[in-house]
Amino acid sequence: MLEHPFTCPYCWETLTEQVDPVEGTHEYVVDCWVCCRPIQIRVKVQNGRIVAFSAQPTSGHR
Repeated sequence: MLEHPFTCPYCWETLTEQVDPVEGTHEYVVDCWVCCRPIQIRVKVQNGRIVAFSAQPTSGHR
């Protein structure tokens, strides 16, 4: 697994996401362990490395 730090788009807490090193672009939702709000994660993995990562509020949440 690959670790990637990011900031919750709601409460601004620094979190760490465990990313599966499977090649390609992946999109999924995780809950912030501090404020419990859903976060849309988008990650792109190439050659066993994270080359793009975003953490955004899910649709309908602000």
